[in-house]
Amino acid sequence: MFRALAWTLLLPAAVAALSDPDWEAFKHKYRKSYSSKGEEAARYQLFKATQQRVDHLNKLNGEPAFGITWMADRHEEEKYKRGHRKPKGFVPVAPVQNFSDATATAVDWRLTEAVTPIKNQGQCGSCWAFSATEAIESQLILASGGRYDMALSPQQITSCAPSTGTYGCQGCNGGFTEGAYEYLKTVPGLANSFYIPYQQSLTESTDTVACPKEKDQTTTDLRQPYRITE
Repeated sequence: MFRALAWTLLLPAAVAALSDPDWEAFKHKYRKSYSSKGEEAARYQLFKATQQRVDHLNKLNGEPAFGITWMADRHEEEKYKRGHRKPKGFVPVAPVQNFSDATATAVDWRLTEAVTPIKNQGQCGSCWAFSATEAIESQLILASGGRYDMALSPQQITSCAPSTGTYGCQGCNGGFTEGAYEYLKTVPGLANSFYIPYQQSLTESTDTVACPKEKDQTTTDLRQPYRITE
């Protein structure tokens, strides 16, 4: 009885979804699929609520700044990953050298060439790998005078950085930027994103993609990282 009532309540949403080009475009762009018509109708309602919120925020802002992402059909509690734990035997801080030379009081990175395009980590808890990848991309641009402006591979770091010792990296279950740097010092380099593309953006899975051992090499060589003291 309850299921029949629930489906009756969702029926208008299911009918509306069939004729909504925004919904069809969203599903196509993010490769969405659902287990039943009932689930799709429920997800469609969440999508429409997100659309309304985005429109409201853009009006408050005075110009378009907010948009639809792959999480537009998710409940709030689905947007957060829980259960991260430190690996057994983890050494909290990877060894780095302190760098205490005078630095600029402020830098507007938007005015430099060293801000690379936005990436999407998906449902995978790989923010640590993205932090390392994007920092290396920026430093490569600065060091080469803009000659080497390329997208590098956060997937290589996510999948291949070890969890032991000073690394503490557990793929989609979290990790440490310093551990990513330590890992990159043990391999020939960080591959570009064409060679090892990121595979976790458009999937609901939180499982880490296996390390492509035969590709765990090339392009960017990492030297000693530094910690800047305040």
